[in-house]
Amino acid sequence: PLTLYHFQHFATYGVLSNVVAVPLMSFIIMPGLIVALILMPFQLEGGLLNILDIFIRQVIDVAHYTANLDGAVFHSSFWPVSAISLFVFGGLILVFTKGKLRYLSFLFFVFSFIPIMTTSLPNILIADQSQLIGVYKDGRLYLNTTSKDKYTAKQWGSIYGIKPEQFLEMDNCYDGACTMALNGKRISYLSNMHGLAEECQKADILILSYGLDNEDQCKARHFDRFDTWRHGAHALYIQGKKIRTKTTDKAVGNRPWTQ
Repeated sequence: PLTLYHFQHFATYGVLSNVVAVPLMSFIIMPGLIVALILMPFQLEGGLLNILDIFIRQVIDVAHYTANLDGAVFHSSFWPVSAISLFVFGGLILVFTKGKLRYLSFLFFVFSFIPIMTTSLPNILIADQSQLIGVYKDGRLYLNTTSKDKYTAKQWGSIYGIKPEQFLEMDNCYDGACTMALNGKRISYLSNMHGLAEECQKADILILSYGLDNEDQCKARHFDRFDTWRHGAHALYIQGKKIRTKTTDKAVGNRPWTQ
């Protein structure tokens, strides 16, 4: 659970690979390296290192083999703090209590999944440079481009439990402009000035990779480069007619090292 909370993925066959790797590391490789270190001043370590290289390659081969098995990695969506708190509290009850009271821990384990299933995930994500946006629709993550800022896209995918190879590009993209329908709203992204006047009138949510000089003339709810420059990355939640926004600066707070 702690691994899923922090990283949203878990190595399914980690225990299997460690059954082979840990004994080799503990009883052969590490002691052998200590002996090789002692022999180095006498220049006698060469033969031992060649032997240890065989065992090290065995460990690497085991890691590669288990990593390439079907289902080697279990992906999970975002875990809220309330979920992991309930799970940890249940674990403490299980460890530190006796008798029938221990059965109470399983109740906390079950309740910990309720926040996971009920927590709303952002519908739209905007990177801090406004060069990448993601739209979550029907269990899939659509990006304006899959060739830029791959690290950020990978982190976004972990929020939804989606692998990078499953990312999709928005269908209606042409000449730096992308449009998409989501929950009855028109989502538009522009990386240049072409079509700005039209999208300011048509779009419900307009995302711009540059700063908008005259905001009063744009009817659409818009997020431009000035917004991400001031507040960092954005997460948008579409709740009926309302659009709720979360930004990096609100999550991190006003700290000296974030200014």
